[in-house]
Amino acid sequence: MIFPPYLTNLSMKPDIQTGDSFPTNLPLFSSGLFNLQINRPISIIVGENGSGKSTILEAIAKHCGFSLAGGNANHLTHRSEDSSELSAILRFSWKIKPRGGFFLRAETLQEFGAYLDEMADEYGDAIAYAGYGGKSLRKQSHGEGYLGILQSRLDTKGLVLLDEPEAALSPNKQMQLLALLGEAEKENKAQVIIATHSPIIMSYPNAQLFEIYEGGLEEKSYKDCLLYTSPSPRDRTR
Repeated sequence: MIFPPYLTNLSMKPDIQTGDSFPTNLPLFSSGLFNLQINRPISIIVGENGSGKSTILEAIAKHCGFSLAGGNANHLTHRSEDSSELSAILRFSWKIKPRGGFFLRAETLQEFGAYLDEMADEYGDAIAYAGYGGKSLRKQSHGEGYLGILQSRLDTKGLVLLDEPEAALSPNKQMQLLALLGEAEKENKAQVIIATHSPIIMSYPNAQLFEIYEGGLEEKSYKDCLLYTSPSPRDRTR
């Protein structure tokens, strides 16, 4: 039996011409040397806004056939910001490519909820909301809906992508997310890749932690990351 991580490496294809257009204009990809080597079931990517965290997750989702508005290959939602450009120039290495998986975006959860409501109108609640707490996401709080999806998705074999979950989760619910990650790691079924700004989420003890800096990406310990070492704006005024 093969256990996570299933996706083990992301790198740029050889002889890719970088330039002034997206995504190779981002410092992370402009050198053509981008390489993400994954060796743990749970990996977390941190970095500044615009550094490429979400772009990486979108490229993986595109490669797996997931809806870029959130969901899996069966969800026919649409998103105009399509990261197929990056997906097309990356090389993906897998132990095995699982059929299951999910792309969960806090920013588009309501959009995804509206899609499920449309499916419920057409096929019934039991079919549309199976795996989502049995009721409309739009009748739950943002955080409840988000964690409800995760509880079902982390218990199945597949690749789960979480884009900035802190946008949906209070600090208390971020701690609940860490507990869910711990349960998922014990079950040893799901591989989870997270892009985040949250010091709480990035503190998950067994995660492989990557930090994007200007011009590159490096694996680091929690205490070596900028979010930990740099004082807050309030601290800098003292």
